[in-house]
Amino acid sequence: MKDKIKEKILIGGIRRIMKTNLMKNRMMGCIVIMIFMCSMFVGNAFAEELIQLPTDFADANIMDVKLIANEKNYQVGEKVMLLKVAPYIKEDSFMLPLEFLLDMMGMKQENMTWDQGTNVIRLFKGDNIIQMAIGKSQWRIDGRSIEMKTQVELKDGVVMVPLSMATKVWDTKYTYNSLTKTVTFSIQKEKKEVLKKGDYTYEELLERVYKYSRDLKRLDMNVDRAEMNKDEAKDRVKSTPIGTGNGEDDAARTSDYLELEQNRIELKKAENNIDMKKDQLAYDFKKAYDNILKQEDHMKIKKLELEIANENMKQMRIKYEYGSVSENEKIQAKRDEDQAKKDYEMALEDLDKDYEKLNDMVGFKKEERYSLEDRISFDVMDDEDVEYHIARMISISPEIWGSEQSVRMKDLGVKLYTFNAGGPSYGSKKMDLKEANMDLGDKKKAYGEKLRNTYKILKRYKDEYNNSILSYEKAKDDLKKAKIDLEIGSMTPIEFKRKTLDLEREKKNLKDKIMDYNELLMKYDKPWIN
Repeated sequence: MKDKIKEKILIGGIRRIMKTNLMKNRMMGCIVIMIFMCSMFVGNAFAEELIQLPTDFADANIMDVKLIANEKNYQVGEKVMLLKVAPYIKEDSFMLPLEFLLDMMGMKQENMTWDQGTNVIRLFKGDNIIQMAIGKSQWRIDGRSIEMKTQVELKDGVVMVPLSMATKVWDTKYTYNSLTKTVTFSIQKEKKEVLKKGDYTYEELLERVYKYSRDLKRLDMNVDRAEMNKDEAKDRVKSTPIGTGNGEDDAARTSDYLELEQNRIELKKAENNIDMKKDQLAYDFKKAYDNILKQEDHMKIKKLELEIANENMKQMRIKYEYGSVSENEKIQAKRDEDQAKKDYEMALEDLDKDYEKLNDMVGFKKEERYSLEDRISFDVMDDEDVEYHIARMISISPEIWGSEQSVRMKDLGVKLYTFNAGGPSYGSKKMDLKEANMDLGDKKKAYGEKLRNTYKILKRYKDEYNNSILSYEKAKDDLKKAKIDLEIGSMTPIEFKRKTLDLEREKKNLKDKIMDYNELLMKYDKPWIN
């Protein structure tokens, strides 16, 4: 019922605006307020991102912001300012206006949505989403549930939230004097831009991958086992054969020596397996890490698409009331809105799955959520000469080394062959050596083909990356022009948001190209990765 009343009031207000020139100024004021509300954003994940304060707080590098329960006046440094609704104490919680808290934190360039039908409020900072509901004490931060002591509530049209939100959402420190009922924030004002830093860097989590890998633990045990086998084989060797032998005694001595050499190879192979496993884990982890960054960008785009669809639906309802659009157009707008909601919900679900996969690799609980450092850079390949790179990779490849050692052992089997001792014939041993050499040649050839194909794809990715830069720069220029058009009134807010969406799509495309290139470059530099 409340929703219908609100909608009627909204439609009635718009009718009056359209009929009366005097109301144009009021409408412009409303638009300014809406733009301000859509510019607010939230995030607890980037604890090291320096807070940039709005103009009202721009008097000092460090300043105290003081609020007193039941008083609308509050102090910013030496300034005294006014709140719409005074903070108050409820159920041992200090309640303060959400709008003030966002303003104090310098929130900008993103948005806040308020579904008055469901009373759900969503705050966005980059890809971090904080969801609350009026009348509820349970919050969701990036899908993770947090229980506050006190419910969010609406007082005189202002959303009031518990003070604990400042620490749980932004990790902001404050002091509270229970005698004077005064809250004091110490805020640092800083204009310098910094790169986004998350809760974890790539390097920090990769170390956890190594630490929690069961496969690496097993391979470590294999090294210990191979070391013991080598030592036992060494104790059995009495002398080193220098050529072919004759009879069972020579056969026994040669067998002990060959067993020692094989165990030495197995020890080195076990050590190589650890290095190769680390390379494989690093690659698998990078893909999982990048998938979260990609999905966060995807979710951000879906959120923007949903906002545009919601705004378009509101406009269609109003236009339909005036008869400027057909019922079919209104129905189509509703379908677009419903699809945008589904797409956004699916993006959230996919992000959850990506987090669960990464959590399994780094040893976190399935439900744990955090932010990742997003420092994407294009890694250019070192070896532009692909043939030189192939030769170098063949010379350091653990796989090729293993095949070369197989050839060496077959060669020793021929050189130290013992006649008149039974077992495979001398001719059979020579055939084994020839076959091992053929296998080694085939493996080297396969390495060459694989690396040449990878090189071609990397070159194509590089060209696509350069093209993506041009598209991204054009989208940035288009958005700059759109800002001017919005300011002079030749572009509507929804058209401006579409330009913002275009830029976000180009940004995502560029970042995806970089991540795909860097992942493939890992395989180019370490072709034993699957």
